[in-house]
Amino acid sequence: MSYCQELAPATILFFAPPYYPAINSTEDDLIQEKIKLTQETLKKECDVDAKQVHYFNGISDLSYVNYDKHDEGWRAYKLNTPAWGSVYSIPFEGMQKLQAPVLNIGPFGKDAHKLTERLHKESAFVHTPLVLRKVVESMFVHYMSV
Repeated sequence: MSYCQELAPATILFFAPPYYPAINSTEDDLIQEKIKLTQETLKKECDVDAKQVHYFNGISDLSYVNYDKHDEGWRAYKLNTPAWGSVYSIPFEGMQKLQAPVLNIGPFGKDAHKLTERLHKESAFVHTPLVLRKVVESMFVHYMSV
């Protein structure tokens, strides 16, 4: 409002950066394969029954590699972000071309990004590294055989 000299009632609408679009790769065959590998590894190696959870609990850099190629919502975001082009921009069109499926594997915890945040140590420092190693190694095996 400091830039507007109007004295009448007003509604101000703008979006502040950063923007992370919601994405979902659940239906991707490769992702389903890696979810199964993750669950099998956790059961066999750690006796942990893991289940797939469909949620977006926060912002993620993964959003930048699988942005819906049919989504035009970024145009409204671009038009309503005051600093667009001068101090902030996102390569939306490039993101839409990439279309890489994503899977977020991480440790169990509670209250992420809050003062009460806590992390299950065994999940973070034993289970997650084990699963990540297996999934990454399986990607190399998969693509080396193609």
